[in-house]
Amino acid sequence: MLKSLNACVQICGTKVLHAKLIKQIADQIKQILFQSSVFANMDKKVREEPWLWFRPESYKQELEEQIIQAASCLVTMITTLKSAFLPHIYELLPAIEALWGHECPDNVKAVAISIFNFLLSDYPQKLERYYDTYPMIVMDLCYSQSPQLQREAARGIGLCATHSKLMPNFDALVFLDGLNFVIDSGRQSEERAMAYDAVVSAFGKIIEYRRHMIHTPQMLPLRLKSLPLRNGFKEAKSANAQLGLPFERYDWDLLGRNDKSLSKAIKICKKILSIRDNLATDATIGLIKSWLSKVEAKP
Repeated sequence: MLKSLNACVQICGTKVLHAKLIKQIADQIKQILFQSSVFANMDKKVREEPWLWFRPESYKQELEEQIIQAASCLVTMITTLKSAFLPHIYELLPAIEALWGHECPDNVKAVAISIFNFLLSDYPQKLERYYDTYPMIVMDLCYSQSPQLQREAARGIGLCATHSKLMPNFDALVFLDGLNFVIDSGRQSEERAMAYDAVVSAFGKIIEYRRHMIHTPQMLPLRLKSLPLRNGFKEAKSANAQLGLPFERYDWDLLGRNDKSLSKAIKICKKILSIRDNLATDATIGLIKSWLSKVEAKP
């Protein structure tokens, strides 16, 4: 039913969904999300419900799927209905927060973090009450063994880094430890490679927005070593755009003493230009071309 509702919302939008119906859907989503408490009390639930004795794992998987579908429906409601749905966000946030619980499966936690990341990206004012706690939540989740959860946690760190005015207590050095843990996990599988790319993108945001907290010339070689990204085009375009910003300012000190990282930066930029449609926006391509011409003109 949730899948059908999701499709209906995408097609019809506010033409069919009036305020009362939107409220009913929001309440239903909240009720489904709050079922996450069952994960913490699964043994008790099995004892109380004889029909679960022979299928506790199956029930758990069904519950996970239902919660993930409800979360997907929530994002669709926000992106499609926007101001018509946003007033209900404050009521739903505690239900989403509950999905971070230690008892919840990693894929459920990842969905919850993805929703917060979405809100932090497009509607940061809606998360005001989480400005102090959310950065620490995503930092802790970097130490998960789930690549999907690590990917969303790394994205969360990158987003927190961009909001320097909203989150002034962001400790870049602490968060770099969490990101390095993901890097050390490797990129042997497609999922791990996507998590790795999210970390590299987060590195770029920390360099750009929290530069005063770190020794940037030491950070850039580590970042350049991982570029250009190629696994997820959306992540790649974001990371490569972050790479282009210092070049736009002709920020030469980022390249280290005696332009140590210059040749590597040039090689990466030329690679991005050779696969331009997938790896960079037109704006980023323009910045890179301008920077390369400046490099060639530099004595």
